[in-house]
Amino acid sequence: VVESDKADMDVEAFEDGYIAKILVGEGETAPVGADLALVAAEEADIDAVASGSGAAPAAVAEETPAADAPAAEAPAAAAAPDCEFTQVDMPALSSTMKEGKVVSWLKAEGDPISAGEAIMVVESDKADMDVEAFDDGFLAAIITGEGDSGAVGAPVALIAAEEADIPALQAYAATLSGAPAPVATAPAAAAAAPAAAAPKAAAAAAPKSAGDRVVASPLAKKRAQELGLDLSAVVGTGPNGRITASDVENAKAGGAAPAKKSAPAKPSWTPAAGVIAATPMARAAAKKAKLDLSTIAGTGEFGRVTLDDVKAATGE
Repeated sequence: VVESDKADMDVEAFEDGYIAKILVGEGETAPVGADLALVAAEEADIDAVASGSGAAPAAVAEETPAADAPAAEAPAAAAAPDCEFTQVDMPALSSTMKEGKVVSWLKAEGDPISAGEAIMVVESDKADMDVEAFDDGFLAAIITGEGDSGAVGAPVALIAAEEADIPALQAYAATLSGAPAPVATAPAAAAAAPAAAAPKAAAAAAPKSAGDRVVASPLAKKRAQELGLDLSAVVGTGPNGRITASDVENAKAGGAAPAKKSAPAKPSWTPAAGVIAATPMARAAAKKAKLDLSTIAGTGEFGRVTLDDVKAATGE
C-alpha cells in the first residue's frame, strides 16, 4: 500500500515470482520512479537478484527517455479553463510500459467519483490493472475511449471538482484529444449510457477459450484463487465481458471447472508498528466520516479494515 499526496493506493504485482529484496521499507518515502523492491522469476535466483547482479535496472533507465518522447511531440493544447479540475494521465503500470490500452471505463461521463474508487481498467504489457481516482469530483470528459491506447503520461480523462464545470472541461478535452467538441450535454450522455450497455453485456455470453486473455477484477481473481476456480471457464458480466467477484460466486454455485493448479498458501503478514492496514476506499470513507481507523476492527485479509467495516462503524 503506497501513500501519495492524494490517497492511499494498493499496488499490484505485474508478474509472477518471488520477492527477492525490499528496497524501501514500511514508513519510508521514495521519489516517483524509484525502485521499491526486486522480484525474482525463480526461487533459486533470490540471492542473485538480492545481491544486485544483472543489468535489468540499467536497461530500464536507458529506455526512459524514449518513453517520454511521445509526450514531448504532442501538439500544444488550448488554455485550461478557469475552474478546479484534475487531469488523469495514462499510468506507468510496469517499468517497461510505454503505452497502455483502456480496456473499459467503470464510470461514465457525468458520474460522481470518490477518491480511491476504481474508474477504469488499463491493459499494459504485463497485466490488466484497475486505476483508481485520486480526488473526489465528477468524471467530466473521457479523452481515451475503450479499446484505444495512449502513451504513458498522456491525458486519458478530466475530473471536475464541481458538476457545473463539466461542459467547459468537455470542450477543453476536445483540444487535448483532437476530437470535435461534444454537442450533447453531460446529462444526455449519461442517459445514453444504459442503451449502450446492452451490446456490451451480449458480448459476454460465453466463457473465454483457453488461449484468450482473461479480464477480471482483482477481487474476482482473489475469490477464484480461494475457491479453486479456473477463470477461463467463468462467464463475465462486467464491462466488455470483464469477470466480477459475483460472477465467480455464481460460477462456484453452478459447478464451474476447478483450476488445474491449487493456489499456494498465502503467508501471514503483520503491519509495522504505527501502520494501520486498510483498503484505499476504507481510508477515504473513514476520512469523510471523521473516524479514527485505529478504532475499527478489520475483517479483511490479514485483518485489513475494509469499506464494509467503516460502514458498520458509522451505522450504515
